[in-house]
Amino acid sequence: NDSAFWAAQDSVMKTNYFDTITGFFDTYHISTALAKAVMFDTSIQLSQYTVSDLAASTTSAVGTIGSEHVKESDWIQEFIKQRINKLNDMGGAYAGTTERLNPFTQLLNQGDLDFDSGAINVSIYNSDLSIYC
Repeated sequence: NDSAFWAAQDSVMKTNYFDTITGFFDTYHISTALAKAVMFDTSIQLSQYTVSDLAASTTSAVGTIGSEHVKESDWIQEFIKQRINKLNDMGGAYAGTTERLNPFTQLLNQGDLDFDSGAINVSIYNSDLSIYC
């Protein structure tokens, strides 16, 4: 257990993947933990540039969160749909990674967008997972 290694790894993740997308939260009126998690995961897998492209195309498709009766849950659902389409369009190994988005869809369907229930229960790759928060 190397605490210096873990601290360095956390710093790299924060600097290179999370900090690069936090500006999008204000731009696209993102406030829920689930939307931030989906965007963070997209940044890790595909880059901050893909997050930007998908956020813009999602907003074009469903509208701006908070206006035109657009709920954040609708926006998240469309973002996930567009990400799946992007992965499938990329083909190869990327097309096989759409399964990683299933937990986000499950959480969206559960309606607990800020993980306030105390437990997150999802299934991925034929395994049931519970995270208690």
